[in-house]
Amino acid sequence: MAKTEKGKKKTVKNKTVKLLKKPTLEKLSKTQITKILYPITLDEAVVSFNKLREVDCNKINILDKIGVDFVNHFTSIERLNTKGRLNFSFFDVYNNFNDYYNNKPYFRNGINSTFKGRFFKENNVQKTKMLKSLFTLYFGNIGVFRPILVKDMICRYKPKVFLDFTMGWGGRLVGACCENIEKYIGIDLNTNLEPLYKKMVDTLKPMTTTKIQLFFKSALDVDYSKLDYDFVLTSPPYYNIEIYNKNSVVKKEEWENTFYIPVFTVTYKHLKKGGHYCLNVPPNIYEDVCVKVLGKCDDKIPLGRPKRNKKDTYGEYIYIWKK
Repeated sequence: MAKTEKGKKKTVKNKTVKLLKKPTLEKLSKTQITKILYPITLDEAVVSFNKLREVDCNKINILDKIGVDFVNHFTSIERLNTKGRLNFSFFDVYNNFNDYYNNKPYFRNGINSTFKGRFFKENNVQKTKMLKSLFTLYFGNIGVFRPILVKDMICRYKPKVFLDFTMGWGGRLVGACCENIEKYIGIDLNTNLEPLYKKMVDTLKPMTTTKIQLFFKSALDVDYSKLDYDFVLTSPPYYNIEIYNKNSVVKKEEWENTFYIPVFTVTYKHLKKGGHYCLNVPPNIYEDVCVKVLGKCDDKIPLGRPKRNKKDTYGEYIYIWKK
């Protein structure tokens, strides 16, 4: 491929592409970008937490996003920094916008067909929001486990000590703290989350009686025999859907044999008898792994993901085993 100057044309796979003459997005820091997309103040986050606490156990709608603003205030920056199944993050696309626009036809066509020229006429704040909408449409969204779901599970099973061995963005911690359960134990490999969780925990401490114990290491490196828990609720990574700072793209069989099977086995082994083991996994992981390790579930709760079209038969559940 011949080198060209900006504004001229080059050939990409036998197609002619007009290059952008100048950057169309201002260079902003990750913090600045995050504040545009998630403009949630600490006071607003606390209000969100208090609203979650006030929800009656008998009137829960698991599709509500109450409490999500609390999570977003603290950890949204790391979600934007997390690479998805195509091995790039929203920050990657934002900071290399020209490269994506000029060299990836599907991305360029998405900008042009979705926004029909509006994108290049808007101010930078609006462009950032539009780009995030496009990113979610084409590449998916790294979402938060809804705290209201956690509240619902705690209302159902009334646990004392909650183990969350892939704690992710904080939704389950927030749900546990709003119900003042005795203790929450969280584990996550992503060390980028450690300073964000510290701020979240410092904010939660005056508002909850829940004791919080966190480990920033692989779930496989924890001695569960030394932990005393009667409840497990977590949402493990779905193969390579999310790629954090210390994990990489690996084959499906490797995920199953070196992570899912050993971690499900050991965490279930040390769960107290009479306790509940709850996993939010897609149907293929349930069938291929969970049934082999744990047997068929005793119950399952549908999460009510909106169907994309009439042919969409995918259903997502929390699968529950009573020990």
